[in-house]
Amino acid sequence: MFKRSKFYQNTLCLLGSVGLGMVTAQAASFSVSGGYTFDANMLSNYDLTSNEPAGYGNTASYWSHRFILRPDVLIDDRFTIRSELNMLHQLGSDYDATAQNKVSGAAGSALDSSLSTDAGSQMIQVRKAYLEWASDWGVFKIGRQSKDWGLGILYNTGGTASKVNDTIVDRVGFEGMVGNLHLQFGFEKGKEGKLTDDSDDAESYEVAVEYINEENGFNVGLLYNRTVASAGAGSKFDSENLLGIYTKKKWGSMNLGGEFVSRGYETGDAQYGGLVKILYKPASFSLGIDAGYASANGNSNYKFQSNYKPLLILFNDVVGPTAGHTVRTNANVGNAVGSGTGAGAAFGVLSTSYTFASGNYTLGGNVGYAQLVKQGTNADKALGTEVDLHLSQKWYDNFQTSYAVGMLFPGKGFGSDAQAAWGTKIAGALTF
Repeated sequence: MFKRSKFYQNTLCLLGSVGLGMVTAQAASFSVSGGYTFDANMLSNYDLTSNEPAGYGNTASYWSHRFILRPDVLIDDRFTIRSELNMLHQLGSDYDATAQNKVSGAAGSALDSSLSTDAGSQMIQVRKAYLEWASDWGVFKIGRQSKDWGLGILYNTGGTASKVNDTIVDRVGFEGMVGNLHLQFGFEKGKEGKLTDDSDDAESYEVAVEYINEENGFNVGLLYNRTVASAGAGSKFDSENLLGIYTKKKWGSMNLGGEFVSRGYETGDAQYGGLVKILYKPASFSLGIDAGYASANGNSNYKFQSNYKPLLILFNDVVGPTAGHTVRTNANVGNAVGSGTGAGAAFGVLSTSYTFASGNYTLGGNVGYAQLVKQGTNADKALGTEVDLHLSQKWYDNFQTSYAVGMLFPGKGFGSDAQAAWGTKIAGALTF
């Protein structure tokens, strides 16, 4: 029988030790976060008319749920690979009428036994995947990632369970910090098309500067984005110059904020959007005001980022005579609503809340009024008044439920004989 020599055994031990050391040196840790949300919804008379729409009823009632998983690979102090998975993604784009339940894919899916990967109607979606490099000069991010800016009417990362339509881009970005000054540079690819053909590309170049002072609660930022879209990129893309400005300030219990966005297109009309937020919150009581404006010029109008939802029904669900079957899609501030060609929106929302029982319960309400900026062929500019009541209950640090009811009293912008609509929502959110 062959007997291994001492030299051979020592060599194996040495190689094994080196190999183990290499594995240890290159080992990475794995971190997982995310959340599961569910909700029960009912919206009555969403077409705002006295008659039922042809072919279906005018009451929508359904359950939906969403499971988001964020696996991060922490390689070392400098490198991290971050990702986000939607485990219950319904096939079809966010505004694709072929989606089985006619719902935004980012919102998860309805409780529906016919939705499955086997049936080809549901899948696991990789929403984000990017490398984060914390270098000596700043932070580099490369890949599919979310972005945020100001009060969230331009770019919005979501962050809470109820905000699902994050701004996600394919981007190479850098952020450097000098004291309270933050400098950002980014290159984004809206469309690549054929790799060997640059005539079907759309890309953006962005620079932003922010002053962020946590000590005195003062933030201000200026952003410029230049998008260059080739002729072959398609009608979805247009060359534009975008300017965004925001400011925030906190004085004790008072919070003030404002954001203004200007978008100038080469082939379309210019768009403008603005939002002012005031929040007074001494101890357990809060009082807030939101005032917003989305322009309507020629053949286009400004649209707030979809995560901004000031009310339970209006600008949250698609309502009106032309609502059709869609749910939670294309309902953000500024999209065309009503019964004609009216567009744009100007609105104000007064909100109040009171937190009690050691912070475990928050009771609040909203009163909002909105109207069209451009009347068009609508009977009037008024979109109406909405009153909402809501109660949130914190069961544990990582789990809470909420209960809301709202009534929309539509104006003649939805038609000369528009009828009231009401809705309810019960939701739960578990985060980890």
